[in-house]
Amino acid sequence: MAKRKPAKRKPAAKRGKRGKTTAQLRTAARQRAFLAAFSRTFSLAGAARIAKVATKTVYLWLEREEFRRKYNRAANVAGHFLEQEARRRAVRGVERQVGWYQGQAGGTERVYSDALLVRLLQARMPELYRDKGGQQTYDRAELESELETLLREYARLNAGGSGGPPAGEGAG
Repeated sequence: MAKRKPAKRKPAAKRGKRGKTTAQLRTAARQRAFLAAFSRTFSLAGAARIAKVATKTVYLWLEREEFRRKYNRAANVAGHFLEQEARRRAVRGVERQVGWYQGQAGGTERVYSDALLVRLLQARMPELYRDKGGQQTYDRAELESELETLLREYARLNAGGSGGPPAGEGAG
């Protein structure tokens, strides 16, 4: 009768910092990479792609309370970033190329987003600018006054004013 080899035991999982296994540490690093990407992109699939993590894995992580809290904080950061970008486009505008001739742009013009401005006002001052069933109920005179103030601030900045962001627009 042939002699059987003794069964090999799996070695105990190696422990790193704070008694966590290397697999746990690797998972934590992947979660941090995902959350960093998510706070910049506000896209679960896009952040998963950047962090090289399957979206299915992210959904499994979201079932855990601790990760869900971190995810919600990252979503909050991303929301603030998107709000700042909307404010910039509404108040400072964006340059777009115009006057195309034979594939060449003849110049640029600054374009502002009135729709973004109205949405920002609705979010910040809903009692004045809220939308009731598709019917806007903001006070037109107040909206025009706000818009004039924002445009004067923009003109001051372009004319060599303080060079800083308009009032209420800062880091944070």
